[in-house]
Amino acid sequence: REKEKTEQTKRMIESDGTSKRSKLLPILPELVDSLSFLFTSQRKGVLMRSELLEKLRDSSKAPLSDEDLLDRLNLLSELVPEWIS
Repeated sequence: REKEKTEQTKRMIESDGTSKRSKLLPILPELVDSLSFLFTSQRKGVLMRSELLEKLRDSSKAPLSDEDLLDRLNLLSELVPEWIS
């Protein structure tokens, strides 16, 4: 029974991560546009994380937490690692 519970918990965690990822994917183009505009308008190649999160939060149509933004940035860095470091 313990093994079954462990397997069930593992499947729930994996499916939760997959569903979270699938919810974030459609939003990434907007994030890419925001990042592109931000770095172009700032004329900088690098921004502090806190400054980046603040500017992205301010430019977002919907209210976002730092955690939400970091999740999106982490997913973007997984998909396009050479774009974000």
